[in-house]
Amino acid sequence: MKKHELEKIIASYYLSDKVTVIVSDVTKYDDSRVEIRRADDGLLIWRAWDFEEGFMEDLDKNLKPFSIPA
Repeated sequence: MKKHELEKIIASYYLSDKVTVIVSDVTKYDDSRVEIRRADDGLLIWRAWDFEEGFMEDLDKNLKPFSIPA
């Protein structure tokens, strides 16, 4: 999945300022890595690559706790 596509999906969650989400292009094949970190100390909460099985479900599960209701 392309980096900008993932960034659009992540932006739709309206995340609190308690976390930062970093999307990185890590290969020439448009694979992306997503990291969720605590904003205050940078502690890694979750990291995965978009080619992993169940990536979108895991991304959703890990972003929802930090999502602000619209």
